[in-house]
Amino acid sequence: MKGPAEEALDPPDWPAWFDGEFQRAGDVTLPARSPWALYGESVFETLAVVDAAIEFEAEHAARLGLAAARVLGCEGQAQIRQAFDAVRAIALKRAGEPLAVRVTLANAGGGRLHRLVQARPLRRMGANPDGIELWVPPGELAELARGGPGGCKHGARLGLRMARRAALAAGAFDAAMLGSDGLPACGTVGNLVLLCGGRLLTPPLSSGALPGIARGALLAAGELDLREPAPELADWRAIQGLWLVGSVLGVAPVVRLGWPAREPDLGEFAPEESLGPRFRDLREALERAVGRSGPLAR
Repeated sequence: MKGPAEEALDPPDWPAWFDGEFQRAGDVTLPARSPWALYGESVFETLAVVDAAIEFEAEHAARLGLAAARVLGCEGQAQIRQAFDAVRAIALKRAGEPLAVRVTLANAGGGRLHRLVQARPLRRMGANPDGIELWVPPGELAELARGGPGGCKHGARLGLRMARRAALAAGAFDAAMLGSDGLPACGTVGNLVLLCGGRLLTPPLSSGALPGIARGALLAAGELDLREPAPELADWRAIQGLWLVGSVLGVAPVVRLGWPAREPDLGEFAPEESLGPRFRDLREALERAVGRSGPLAR
C-alpha cells in the first residue's frame, strides 16, 4: 500500500467538546480574533483511545503540559484534566469504538485558554499487511517544516502539513523529515526505527527527531536493545528494515522510501525485513508498554 489519497478528517456529525460544551464537530467555530486563529498559538496531543481507555494517558498529559508552558506560558493542568474527561465521555458516546482523539489547548487572549477535543476513527497502519511508503521532501520543504519550537506539538505546522501533502501527492503515506545531519530524522506522524547490521536504531533528538511517546516507551523498556546513536549514511545504505512508530499510528512497516534528491543508489529502496520477525517484536513490545503506562494523576 502506498498511502491514503488524502488525510483523515474528523467526521462532522461526531461529537466534539469545545470550552466545556459538547456539540457536533461540524458546528465548532474558531473565534476569529483569538491569538489561536490569528497566529496559531496552540498546542495539542493526539491520543489513541481503545475500549474507552486512553493509551499512554499520563505521558500525553505530561507532554501537553510542558508544551503549554513553553508555547502558551501556562501548564493548564486543570484544563488538561477537563479535556481528558471529555475524551472519555466522547469514547462512551461512540460506544467504545477505537478512536484517535486530538486535544488542543489554545491562547484565547486575556490569560484564558480555549480547549477543544475532536475525534475520528482510529486507523493503525501496522494492521496493513502491505506496509507503507515514505517520501523525503525536497530541501525547501524540509527547511520550512523545521520551523517553530521543537520538542512539542504546536499550531505552527504549515511546513509539516505541506511536506505531508507533498508526500501524499507522491503516493506515499508520510514524509520523512531530514534532521540537522541531512539524514531522515522522523516522520510528520511518527518516529523512525531502522534495522541495519542486526541493530535497531532510532535517530536521536539532537538530530531533530521529535520526542515521540511510543519512541520513548520502546527506549525505556530496553527489551529490544533499541539504541539512539545517530544513524550514518552507511547505516542507511545497509538498511534491512524500517518502521514508522507512533502512539496513535502503532508500528507501521515501511516497504519503500522515496528520496529523489539523493544519489540514485540511495534514491529508493525496499527494506527486506520490514514485514519480518522484528516487526512482530516491535508491535508486541509497544503493546506491553501500553499495558505498563498509567492514568492521569488526579
